[in-house]
Amino acid sequence: MTTACFTAHGGRSADMDAAIQRNLENHGVSVAIAPACTKADMNVTYTDSWYWDIVMYLRSMDIRFYQAPAGGLIASGHWKNSVLHQFPNADGVVQDLMDDMFRKTGEPTAVRTSSASN
Repeated sequence: MTTACFTAHGGRSADMDAAIQRNLENHGVSVAIAPACTKADMNVTYTDSWYWDIVMYLRSMDIRFYQAPAGGLIASGHWKNSVLHQFPNADGVVQDLMDDMFRKTGEPTAVRTSSASN
């Protein structure tokens, strides 16, 4: 998996779009934004849920890798905040999910590059 077609949400999720794209690139995956994808090894989608409590916080996150162009599920990651929630760093949640997802796929890029861990 070296190329990904990423379905970005834009708007209020632009920061999450950037976090996912950045983490894919940190795993050595080049990213094209749908629908401008021509060739890709996988399609990447996500859903995020936010809630308000003094400030907006991430309530849950799901990321999915599918075989391209329209194949089966390769890997998925799910994270959910607890009822007694914290205010997690959304980029850290994405990073942890993707690290685990790449490990599950057995890809050699499962360990982030040194630039990603800084």
